[in-house]
Amino acid sequence: MESKIIDNTLVFHFTERLDTLAAMGLQKEITAAVDAALPSCAVRFDFAGVEYISSGFLRIVMIVVRMKSGNFSIVNAGPAVRRILEMAGLDKWIAVP
Repeated sequence: MESKIIDNTLVFHFTERLDTLAAMGLQKEITAAVDAALPSCAVRFDFAGVEYISSGFLRIVMIVVRMKSGNFSIVNAGPAVRRILEMAGLDKWIAVP
């Protein structure tokens, strides 16, 4: 995972499989970066190259959505990841290309 601020948006780029083990290792890093960003800064998760996300990672998505009061989006979600997000009711955060 890498993160950077682009045009007042904190962008997280994920390329690995986001299983429960990966989620446990990323949660503190992600929430700390979101906490450190300016309050007006939006957050975007870029799932280019990610083929799987676990329920453990969905929990991180929910935490960030609450932290940013909805100023959050997901981009580049492939079909498998999109289905998982839809089943979890998080599809309204997916940006349509």
